[in-house]
Amino acid sequence: MAQNQNDTVLAVQDAFLDLLELVDHVTKGDASEVREVLRAEAQQTVLMLIAAIVVADGKYELGEQAFVRILVDLSDKPGGDVSYLNEYAARWAKVSKVVPEFFRAAVKHDATAGTDLAGTMICRIQLIGNSASISDGKFKPAEQAAVKRYVTILADFKDHLVAGMTPT
Repeated sequence: MAQNQNDTVLAVQDAFLDLLELVDHVTKGDASEVREVLRAEAQQTVLMLIAAIVVADGKYELGEQAFVRILVDLSDKPGGDVSYLNEYAARWAKVSKVVPEFFRAAVKHDATAGTDLAGTMICRIQLIGNSASISDGKFKPAEQAAVKRYVTILADFKDHLVAGMTPT
């Protein structure tokens, strides 16, 4: 694996761990079951986002294959990485239009604590998405559009709530 791809994988891993730590911070006073549910949702969101980005251009390049195989535990996926990509990208089509509960919890936390954990979550999710979109060493508009669409949904939700409007 090339050094650039190693750096990309490390960036995604770091951003993912940061995202989970942010979920932990947001749910600090909650029951451990709530924390685990929101952590699992964050993990699934990231896995679906990566899958959607990788398949956005209709090609599964060698660099993307190496990227996915390092980041995603495929041991429980019959059919391996192709099965994962198809399943998670299909789920993303619906899920990507809904603000996840872990992010809603961060926005609510920010409103009461005067923090910007939701903004930091957006940055981490964008970093993960951007890294996935260049994992094959190419910049592809379809992949970047998938990242931008999702980040915009999250930012709009956050901004509407901050502005005192009821988000949908």
